[in-house]
Amino acid sequence: LPASVTRAGTAGKKIAPPPEAPIDTFAASSFWWLFRQLMDRVKGDPVGARPGYYPARNQLVRERFDPLEQQFAAEVQRIQHRYRATGDSQVLDEFMEASVQQVVVALQDLLQDIETL
Repeated sequence: LPASVTRAGTAGKKIAPPPEAPIDTFAASSFWWLFRQLMDRVKGDPVGARPGYYPARNQLVRERFDPLEQQFAAEVQRIQHRYRATGDSQVLDEFMEASVQQVVVALQDLLQDIETL
């Protein structure tokens, strides 16, 4: 998996008893935290949702992610065929890396766009 998908936030990967575990917070290099930040902005609040925020902002999210999802789905058969023909897992790694990178770019753009609404 691409590094951004496996990264935690600021706490990192540490083994500790629950009462001693550090509190994880936002890290721009974490795929999970970027999506969490996007959801908080779409809802208008990290805890609840501000009235009217989600429907309008989620429409913007869908406008950006629906085409990406369709693009990825359209490529799957080609990627599977290449992998079966070569047996080279690098084909899968490259597809995953490119897909994640496109999602991260879309996420960063959305975070900026929603911030200005």
